[in-house]
Amino acid sequence: MNAPSAQLLEFAHRALERLNAVDGGSADPDHEAQLLREFDPASKFRFLPHRENFDNSTAWALLIIADNGETTTMSWTPPHNIPWSLRGTHTRSESTLLTVNGVELSVEEAIWHLDILWEEAALLRKLIDVCLVRAELEASPVHLTDDQLQESMDAFRRSRGLLTSAATQQWMREHGLDHRSLEQLVTYEASVAALRQRHSEQTDISDQRSERSFDRWLAGQRRESRIEWHWGESAKTAGIATSTR
Repeated sequence: MNAPSAQLLEFAHRALERLNAVDGGSADPDHEAQLLREFDPASKFRFLPHRENFDNSTAWALLIIADNGETTTMSWTPPHNIPWSLRGTHTRSESTLLTVNGVELSVEEAIWHLDILWEEAALLRKLIDVCLVRAELEASPVHLTDDQLQESMDAFRRSRGLLTSAATQQWMREHGLDHRSLEQLVTYEASVAALRQRHSEQTDISDQRSERSFDRWLAGQRRESRIEWHWGESAKTAGIATSTR
């Protein structure tokens, strides 16, 4: 067993206190993760946010991942706040995807009726890759400037023909997005592009296929990852996990 040292736990505890301060805190999770990496370069650190619908508060927990893969979970909550372990209690309405004449259809039921989804390996791989990319960005964040984010937003709008504010607003309504969600989507796409560039630069210059280094990295991560589909019979989902590696 490779347990975190007392010094590391104390350092991590102070980071959680800053992120979960009663006043909302001004700490940056990316900066706190960087400080932890500098304190212990051998481990990986992931701060996990959770927004509670009950009171719209956000709390942070921390994963400390040792070099042998062992993971320690930490959380800290100020007085009178909802503890991390009690957050995320889902009500029935939160799982409802559709209502027609008062008849509800849950997300799980919808997936049951979309069998074709589970026959599209490329689509399933894309969902897996989203998780892999998120984990990589949390472990090794990409820092984007305001100019880069603006360029990404402009490119995002151009690629969809959203050349006016009115067109953008209409597209957002059709896709159920507010300004914050749109910014998060664009930031994610910009981060993925920067991550691709990082992997390309790390590839040997003699490799004529360096532009595909990121895709090869993703393929390798899929082969090594523990993939669990939380749907359907275990025999079927196990087959899906194998086919998407």
